[in-house]
Amino acid sequence: MKHLKSKADEGSKIVTQYSLCDTVYAKAELSDVGTVNLWLGAGVMLEYTYEEAIELLTKREADAKEELVKVTKVSGGGLQRRGSCSMRGIINHGS
Repeated sequence: MKHLKSKADEGSKIVTQYSLCDTVYAKAELSDVGTVNLWLGAGVMLEYTYEEAIELLTKREADAKEELVKVTKVSGGGLQRRGSCSMRGIINHGS
């Protein structure tokens, strides 16, 4: 978002790729419209100004970092890996 806003402030166009489906991408040239759409989850997308989006994403990043610290403390210094999964294990499991 900060990169997008800085390019908009410069008056530059941004060339990017976006996903049409899992393996197909299209090229797009973006000009400044001053807003961005963000997926919030549960199938909800809202339009925000660049400033609002940066504020929201910065807060969510801070919240996620805070939650990581809490989880790390509760787990005794690190997350424990529970089991493993590999294609070999999956293939052998079915035999």
